[in-house]
Amino acid sequence: MRSTTSPFATIAAAATIGALVVTPLATPPPPPVPAVPRADHVRLAADSVPIGAIPVAFVRNQLLFCSLICPSVIQLVTTVPVGVAQAPVAFVGALQTGSILRAVGAAAESVTNPADVATAGIINPDVFIVVPKAVGVTLPIVVVSAFEIGQAVVHPGQLIPTIQASRANILEALNTPAVPFTPLPSGAQGLPEVAAVAGVNLLDAFAFRAGELLISGAVHTVNVAATELADTGNVRDAIGAGAAALHEVRGVTHPIVTDAVAQAVADVRGALPPPRTPTARTNVRAVSPSTGRAGTGPVASVAKSVHNVNRAVRDVAKRAANVGRHRA
Repeated sequence: MRSTTSPFATIAAAATIGALVVTPLATPPPPPVPAVPRADHVRLAADSVPIGAIPVAFVRNQLLFCSLICPSVIQLVTTVPVGVAQAPVAFVGALQTGSILRAVGAAAESVTNPADVATAGIINPDVFIVVPKAVGVTLPIVVVSAFEIGQAVVHPGQLIPTIQASRANILEALNTPAVPFTPLPSGAQGLPEVAAVAGVNLLDAFAFRAGELLISGAVHTVNVAATELADTGNVRDAIGAGAAALHEVRGVTHPIVTDAVAQAVADVRGALPPPRTPTARTNVRAVSPSTGRAGTGPVASVAKSVHNVNRAVRDVAKRAANVGRHRA
């Protein structure tokens, strides 16, 4: 069991004993007061994120992503040059069919086929595994954490707890498994944070997921057209096959973009402050004591009606008095 005695208390106790030995009749000094640790030391001790945990998790994720993508990158830089070298051989071999167009298609296919396979091996894991975890989950949490830390700078008492909470959130995002995909809430609150996260999601949809799939789709479209030309020697059929492949690519990328835009608009619209409800204004004008004239509006109308009734009662009373005088 480790001793909890402060070194400053030990030194003070030794000095006290020495004073008693030298002057045994002297009054013993009061016991030393243990030093109280500062608040920031207490907060740092309570931090749940070990030092270096975030860089270690980041490097671990990069190694995981590289294990998914790097083999296909090596395949791309090795098989495509081999295909280029084999293109003349494929061209000459296809000339035996008697079709120059089929020979051209065979030569092109020797390059486009390995490029198509390797490109798909690079982009598919990146779009469906790497990007959702790195950009779709981790980056929004980092952006929101930056906002919260920036706001806490002007409140010194909240800065350290905010940094600790942000580090915990970022580490949780980094440790989230890539497969199966596990979404995490970004924690965005308020219009600036929600708008920033919406911008990240749009970047994810346009530049990464849809953009990369378009690149892969372009390579695949060329490969499909070259393969069809090598098989049939018909240019029209080759163009049709390529157009069909391109249409399939559009069918995959279009919903990614439209859904991201719709979600971003909905999120930003939901973060806007509610519109102010206009209060009904009653057009009331008080009766002027000097002129006796009533204004407009409901209250003025009631006052005018009461005034008319009173005048009618006075008229009836006056007529009744006149009739009594004539009879007398």
